[in-house]
Amino acid sequence: MYRSVQRLTDCNYRHPMHIQFNPKKSFILSLFLTGLIFSACDNTIQPFEEEEETLFSVYGSFELTDSTHYIRIKDTNKPLIPDSTKELDAEVTLENTANGNHFELEKQTEQMGELYAHNFPVYKEVQPSTEYRLTIENPEGKKAVTYATTPPFSEAESPHIDEFCTTEVEVQFPDAEKPERISSSVGFKYLGEFHWLTYHPETNADGEVSITFEPQGLINIKFMDEFDFTMDPYENPPVLCNELDEDFFRVEFRHFGPEWDGYSTPVSPLESVDVKHGIGFFGAYYDNYFDLPLDTTHVY
Repeated sequence: MYRSVQRLTDCNYRHPMHIQFNPKKSFILSLFLTGLIFSACDNTIQPFEEEEETLFSVYGSFELTDSTHYIRIKDTNKPLIPDSTKELDAEVTLENTANGNHFELEKQTEQMGELYAHNFPVYKEVQPSTEYRLTIENPEGKKAVTYATTPPFSEAESPHIDEFCTTEVEVQFPDAEKPERISSSVGFKYLGEFHWLTYHPETNADGEVSITFEPQGLINIKFMDEFDFTMDPYENPPVLCNELDEDFFRVEFRHFGPEWDGYSTPVSPLESVDVKHGIGFFGAYYDNYFDLPLDTTHVY
């Protein structure tokens, strides 16, 4: 069975899900800005439950093979007014719960308009299939705690190699625990540009998480505006498989860790309640792609 273990290293290819952000910093920036909007009608962010004290907001994510990650932390008890956020008095610790290794994170502060954001870089590659605990402690010894679990180095595979472009093919994600933890897009290269269509994985009859598509049908959908609707598009497709730049279709995918279950992306502070004595979100994911070779000699 054909397998791919390549990573997304070619900057000419689009990002899985085509979310155009740098996962190192823009992800936590979007969450931070969402938090500002959420709290704009009050000077402080209030706890979800009155009986549980809210100490900090936490925003960040690990991409499994990045060597640097960023976590943004805010004291929720400080009002969002000029200069109030300039200082953050907290000790931040990251621990690998599998082996007990832990280290204290150093703060980097940046100004965002009249407010200040406090980032805590992690200058290490994280391990696959591993749980990490993030602890933020204030001077009184009170702690906010949250966890992120990395997925494995996920791969994709297909039993359908060198099939005709008019044959339905399946791409499986054997490392995925459930369909909701995979986001995927399928693309083809034509006239120097990749064209993409998002596919939502499902569980097949064998219990595997997978997507199915007909390559020529995907091309027809992407070029639907060029169809002559007086004719069946399969009788007169605007672009044929053998006219593509490459004889493969690319499947880009992102495998999310379990902390993402039930959330949309980016995760809103209104949704996330996984931080003990805090709000925000902390998770992990892995990006990869799979090239599916096709026989483009057989066309309509």
